[in-house]
Amino acid sequence: MGDPGFDRPRSSLHASNLPPVQLRLRLTNHDSAPAVVTVLDFNSAIGNFVVQPEKITVPPGGSVEAEPMISRLGVPADEVPLTVRLLLDGHPEKQVLRLQLVSEPPHPPPPAAAAP
Repeated sequence: MGDPGFDRPRSSLHASNLPPVQLRLRLTNHDSAPAVVTVLDFNSAIGNFVVQPEKITVPPGGSVEAEPMISRLGVPADEVPLTVRLLLDGHPEKQVLRLQLVSEPPHPPPPAAAAP
């Protein structure tokens, strides 16, 4: 008889031994009026993500960061393209961004206790 799932398409995502990666989306408004942004797609080789909140209001001259997203697939290269589709005040926009791995700086050691 065989495997009933043999003829079905298979996912190309595989488990990885690479460390997980945190993605952060920060939107900055350089205009003098508030901007309402809806993120439609946030897709890459390290995962397709749902940005939360879905609709973000960015004040004039300000920045707003969406909730961080985690990819447990790791980063397979020095640079990963990421496609972002959004609505900016009702107008569609698409950009391909190049993600590069950024290491967080090490935390400084705690101060030594003072001698009595």
